[in-house]
Amino acid sequence: MSSHDASRILIIGPAQSLALEQWVREMKSRGHEIRVMSPERPREAIAHLRSSTESGPRVPGLRFVSRIRAIKRAIRAFEPDVVHGHSAFNYGLWATLAGFPRTLVTCWGSDVLIAPSLSATNRRKVRQALRRASYVTATSRTLLAAAESVAGRPLRGEVLHWGVDTDVFTPVSREPREHLTLLSLRAHKPLYNIDVILRAFARVHSDHGHVRLVVGHQGDETARLEQLASDLGVADAVNFIGWVAEADLPGLYRSADVYISVPDSDGSAVSNLEAMASGLAVVASDLPSTREWVEPGVSGVLVPARDESALVSALTDLVTDAPLRARLGAGARQVAESRGSRREQMDRASRLYDELAEGALP
Repeated sequence: MSSHDASRILIIGPAQSLALEQWVREMKSRGHEIRVMSPERPREAIAHLRSSTESGPRVPGLRFVSRIRAIKRAIRAFEPDVVHGHSAFNYGLWATLAGFPRTLVTCWGSDVLIAPSLSATNRRKVRQALRRASYVTATSRTLLAAAESVAGRPLRGEVLHWGVDTDVFTPVSREPREHLTLLSLRAHKPLYNIDVILRAFARVHSDHGHVRLVVGHQGDETARLEQLASDLGVADAVNFIGWVAEADLPGLYRSADVYISVPDSDGSAVSNLEAMASGLAVVASDLPSTREWVEPGVSGVLVPARDESALVSALTDLVTDAPLRARLGAGARQVAESRGSRREQMDRASRLYDELAEGALP
């Protein structure tokens, strides 16, 4: 480790991500000095820590080279102990190509589950990032196995997820309410199938008019999704609330009765864990990574991704059966408490930084 009072970590990742903001805050609270590099405009909470990877001419063929140069300059100026790329695709590659000897790459999900299948170029980028990294973490066993498949060899790495603060995200007594609320907080991108949720909701609402849907987050598809809700005749029953401030999340989960997350692929979704810790019945895609957390009939319901009819059936069962919602919510909370602790996961991440800095990797 360097002679600095606290280890210095240069993080390269998506500066608009709430998950990255949470990671930065957790590491700072453990004494690490953090700098963030990203081409994105940063979230307000980390704006003072961020510098851009953009430099030089904005010519496609030269932008990649200019970004690596900008990262190298940041390394010389900041003198980090570890360079950490959040997401193997692009960010992780930039981190490893900067030539720093102690690099950590964290796989988020689509970076190894989807991006490599889209083109040979993408696959080469992700493989190179994974192979060049000193160490690799992934948010689920499924994701780590996928990373090794893309890399074409075993990796030095481990499963390390964001976890959830079970003291902040807590269950409440969900007494009968005038409206029963379904909640979705995934990004408005094709991957997350918000359109399927809207269509399924419209079918459920036609028979159960007291049900409402709250749709958080936003993205490239927001306008189209709002129009879809109107076309389906449920605009008055669907509330698009946009970005949700982190401080507002616990109350939002407590105000809901069922959480829905049905993407085509996933790592270990933080929002799923937050919903589970909040004692919500969760309806999620039947994916290997999700099965690591959601046991059908015990802590949630699993449905095939993009299977609208299966989603309608699952939601109808939950809407019409309050004891079932309560039982699944209690099971979800138990899982979150038993192995979803953010404190334990972030303590391990902090130790990992120190091990990397000292050359004492497991």
